[in-house]
Amino acid sequence: MKRTLSLLVVLILLITLTKTTFSQCTPDPSITDTSAHLTGRLVPDTLVFIVGQTATQTITFAAPTNGEVTPGNYIPLGQTHIKELIQMPTWCAKSCDPSDCKFPAGSVHCILASATNAQADSTFYHIYGKLDVYAPGNMIRLKQDYIYPTPIVIWVKPDAVSVTEFSSKDFTTYSPRPNPFTSTTKIDFFTSKQQKVTFNVYDMLGKIIYTETMNSNIGTNSFNFNGYDLSKGVYLYSISNSDNVVITKKLIKTE
Repeated sequence: MKRTLSLLVVLILLITLTKTTFSQCTPDPSITDTSAHLTGRLVPDTLVFIVGQTATQTITFAAPTNGEVTPGNYIPLGQTHIKELIQMPTWCAKSCDPSDCKFPAGSVHCILASATNAQADSTFYHIYGKLDVYAPGNMIRLKQDYIYPTPIVIWVKPDAVSVTEFSSKDFTTYSPRPNPFTSTTKIDFFTSKQQKVTFNVYDMLGKIIYTETMNSNIGTNSFNFNGYDLSKGVYLYSISNSDNVVITKKLIKTE
């Protein structure tokens, strides 16, 4: 009997440690909520996996301090609970730190997206968060099963060309200005050398709908994109250099 109890205790400890290890992640310390009304921020908003890849990527979540109840009217929040990521592919799983996916207002934590043998049954996946939001103090639930309107995009690529959401001192991009945009937007990038740089915009089927190439100068350069004729929605863009470094991010077109 004692041996059975001892084995049971060991088994429980192993399960607990496994869950803890799986859910641990480190948020990007440089990420803060820079939204105009402190309504939260997810970075990156685009995850890139390679077909057949088993990998884990970290999403940093700056939990909202305020929530918009009607256009232009905001109320303080106490907590956001990410209950589910809708339309997540079966080969990808999420876990949170904290493990219950309940994030105090204004805090910065992280979510792990873990791919096991990523499949290219769809080029792009649009992942929407199902949320419960709570009032501060008494934690009364203000909204149940709220679907966050802006998706995280998972892009499955067929090869292992260097793809990154992050920047280096030699080649980096800056956030489009503006984004979301209604007609035109400007995308700046920095390069430490003169080289050929290509800018592509993709629709959600992975089709290139715009391409432009320039011979860059050392320092900051810009692409000016006119998307006036595009339909409202989410698009991806990539900026690649002569070293085959590709930086991929998201554009949002509004009306």
